[in-house]
Amino acid sequence: MGKKVRGDKDRRRRNGDDGKSGERTAKTVSGVRGRESDTKKSDCHIHAKLEKRVRAVHILRKQHKIVVLCRVLGVNRSTYYKHYEKSESKRSQENRRIRVAILEIYARSKKRFGAHKINILLKSEYGIHISIGRVYRLMKGIELPKISTAKPVGKKVVQIDESMPKSVS
Repeated sequence: MGKKVRGDKDRRRRNGDDGKSGERTAKTVSGVRGRESDTKKSDCHIHAKLEKRVRAVHILRKQHKIVVLCRVLGVNRSTYYKHYEKSESKRSQENRRIRVAILEIYARSKKRFGAHKINILLKSEYGIHISIGRVYRLMKGIELPKISTAKPVGKKVVQIDESMPKSVS
């Protein structure tokens, strides 16, 4: 082999090598496995989608500095903080409030009203002025069934006026 360096003995001791045999002890192997599982805790790589990399930074943030994690995984720090420290927007708060009103109206109407009638009641009872399309989209988001307002199709009844002549020649 080569010359032994002063730190060689310490290195062998850390690896579980007693110098006499090339096998590691079970204690050291389990320790190494434990460290490997810690590094795989996030199950992420630098080519993963941004959402997955941001989640990995969030998981590992207590073990490493966020600056280092963001640099290694290629995530901007501003993106990370924007993702995890954002507050709910005014639009989503308003949508949540409207969904509650829609559910109240829908339950009160015994599940018979569609988007158009619910929109009318939102304007008259709650003072909420929104489009029918937004009502429909919110109803679809909370998985309420679409109520069709199409008129039933049937036979047309034609009335014949007796006073008119039957044939004109």
